[in-house]
Amino acid sequence: MVLTEIECENFANYETVVHDKSLTRQVFEPFWDRVVYLLPEDVAPNLISLAASLCLVQAWYLCYTQGDDYPEETTTIAMVLIFIFWTLDAVDSKQAQRIGNDSSLTEFFDHMCSAVGTIFLVLTLCQAFHLPIACAWYYVQIGQLLILNKHLSALKKEFISYRIFNGPGEAISAFILMLGVRAVVGMPFIDDIAAEVISVMQQAVPPRLYDAKPDLFDQPSLNLARTLFFWIFVYSVVMTLNTGKEHRVTSWSLLLCLFYLLLASGIILFHFEFTLPGVIAQGLVTAMLSSDLVVARMANRPLTPVVVIINMAALGSNLVSFILVPMYYGSILFQVCRATRLPLLTRVTNVYLDGIFDMAHLGHFVAFKNAAKFGTRLFVGVVNDEDASPYKRRPIMNERERADVVGAAKYVYKVIENAPCVKGGLDEAFLKKHRIHVVAHGEEYDKPTDEWYAIPRKLGMTRVLPRFEGMSTSELIRRINSRKADELARSAPAETVKGKNTV
Repeated sequence: MVLTEIECENFANYETVVHDKSLTRQVFEPFWDRVVYLLPEDVAPNLISLAASLCLVQAWYLCYTQGDDYPEETTTIAMVLIFIFWTLDAVDSKQAQRIGNDSSLTEFFDHMCSAVGTIFLVLTLCQAFHLPIACAWYYVQIGQLLILNKHLSALKKEFISYRIFNGPGEAISAFILMLGVRAVVGMPFIDDIAAEVISVMQQAVPPRLYDAKPDLFDQPSLNLARTLFFWIFVYSVVMTLNTGKEHRVTSWSLLLCLFYLLLASGIILFHFEFTLPGVIAQGLVTAMLSSDLVVARMANRPLTPVVVIINMAALGSNLVSFILVPMYYGSILFQVCRATRLPLLTRVTNVYLDGIFDMAHLGHFVAFKNAAKFGTRLFVGVVNDEDASPYKRRPIMNERERADVVGAAKYVYKVIENAPCVKGGLDEAFLKKHRIHVVAHGEEYDKPTDEWYAIPRKLGMTRVLPRFEGMSTSELIRRINSRKADELARSAPAETVKGKNTV
């Protein structure tokens, strides 16, 4: 396991802050706002994120298998699939907010799908432009390092920010534009342009440098990819060193992982033969590195040693990567889903039940059990002492004690203290704030004249709970008072007799 119980709780309560001022966000925001309402409300946000990443896998696979026979057609279809990915990737968070399913789990799953999808996005571009597999390795790592650097910055600033020209939409739109040029003018025209550029560069290079390295222009695309990778790698190292003393463990762990990435690149010491499985495998390892950086920020913990071990074990072994990286992601998702009681690929339904819950008894716990059946998670609102007194009576237990007892119940996921108990009852603002989808209440409130649940009833959110007979707080108080009276009655004659005997 890679998360402790406290870290799972931190993860569940984390709220991601994003400042996105990118140009593409401003331009396409109205379009995305319309698209989200075309989706059924039953579609879970994580399902949209998964579908988005699958679009990139399809785009790459189409270019890989059919690109040589149908270059223009496959490139055009790949453009469409990438645009669909872009749209779905932007819409998933809007769908989450629309149906009240936004959570730290949806944020992490969206990042995971985007990080893994980036591998196939870059591979699609490399396949369309007939770049050698070695170039693809470096460009995939460049994409992953850029994602890593963005989350390194977020770790230090505690929020994610995109400026006007450095958002993910700018990169994706550039990819689509490049594929569009490829589809329209064809590869021969692009090859001619590249040859002219290389010729100009050869003439501009000083003769001494050219004599010292005569193979400088033998593999221009590969040399360019390696150079870009090297400088972005150096920038990543600098970013890692500047994370601050409070993230020292994370910093050293990242540096060790980056060192192994440098070894895998073949720039120093070793020279590995690049293959397509190797490109995907190393891409998954680096994607996992940025993913655990996201987990570290959300869970308030350092980078887990498990990630470092996987980076070390994966050097030169694709099979290790294909086995251990999915195991890492599976472990994270399993722990978070269990801790937050959230399903991964289906819609979340939060049920709300409120009350005073004084002297918690079997009737309350049966109500919790029945209410939990209406959805995925049960939120219980506990009325404070001040509001409870005029409603029924002053509670025997104070609000802190009542909230603690309710929170310890098996079926309760979350306790909402100071639950509203005022004229007019629950309002839309409260329901929206706590992402409530179903409101459960007792039979005595199931009438048109009831004002406590008038608004959720109007919205079609209410569900009626059967009344539990034979047990209530009032009944418990009556029993206590009755027993006290009986005990006093039994003890009174004895005291009288004792008094007479002593005279």
